[in-house]
Order: sequence, then C-alpha cells, then structure tokens
Amino acid sequence: MKTFLTILIVAMPITLFAQTAGQKSGERSLMKVIEDVKQCMEKIDRTELEKVKARAEEEGEKIKALCREGKRDKAQAEAVDL
Repeated sequence: MKTFLTILIVAMPITLFAQTAGQKSGERSLMKVIEDVKQCMEKIDRTELEKVKARAEEEGEKIKALCREGKRDKAQAEAVDL
C-alpha cells in the first residue's frame, strides 16, 4: 500500500504543473516532471506492485460485502485501516 501511495504522491505534481501548460517555461517544467515520474515508475518492483494491487482488490471486496450487509461503520473502519 505504501508503494501505491508513493506513486500517487509522486504523480500529484503533474496536476499542479498542468495549469501552466500554456506557457513555454511551464511546458518545459511539465515535461520534466513527466519524465521524472516515468523514470521513477521504471524503478518500481512490478511484482510488489501487483501484490499491493491484489491486496487492495481483496480488501475492496471485503468492504463492499460489509456495506451490503449493512455494516457501514465496520466497512468504514476497515477502509481507514488500509
């Protein structure tokens, strides 16, 4: 889960730089950020990422099942614990 959050945090600056895409310096900055993110993504252990994905999907199913059973508070607690 930490790996997924790290990827998410690394990718977030792209949104901030997208606002300046109309400016040449902003475009260069955006391209640099995109390239940095690509390089970072290449270093990620794909096997570990797949494990995180599988766990997230399993937990998501558990949470949905709890919601269907009317156990909203338990589902919310499980989601927060992720």
